[in-house]
Amino acid sequence: MQPDSSKKVTKTTLDEHDDSGYVEGTPAERMAMVWEITKTAWLFKDPSFNAEQPLQRHVTKLIRRER
Repeated sequence: MQPDSSKKVTKTTLDEHDDSGYVEGTPAERMAMVWEITKTAWLFKDPSFNAEQPLQRHVTKLIRRER
């Protein structure tokens, strides 16, 4: 079997590497990517944490007594 020599490989340093940080995709696709990273990060912090749980919607009113 012959090696595939049709691919070009270049060696660069970190200073020469152009990484603008731009990711192709719609805003919804980029948010989906970040959401997967967020869930993974929460699992590192607390493996029992469920990142998909709904937000709590309890309303509380605090009344301070007069002085």
